[in-house]
Amino acid sequence: MDGRTIGTIAPSCAGDTLIDYINGFGAGVDRLLHCRYAVAAVDARGAGASMGTQQGFFMPDEARDAYEITEWLAAQSWSTGRWG
Repeated sequence: MDGRTIGTIAPSCAGDTLIDYINGFGAGVDRLLHCRYAVAAVDARGAGASMGTQQGFFMPDEARDAYEITEWLAAQSWSTGRWG
């Protein structure tokens, strides 16, 4: 939650910050961290601090971006490659 190195490999999960903000982002993060998940918050293309232009909700580019994020997280040295 504070960007600290966890010192072990962990399964990963990510949330889109726009949706999570609407739904009360962070409400479940403590539980995930307690269960030793690595948690990533992601701004959708064209939202928040991301680059690019948003073409609309649930567009093909957004799905491809989510796939790329998932693959990137799974490939990190601190990740088990498992996704939750």
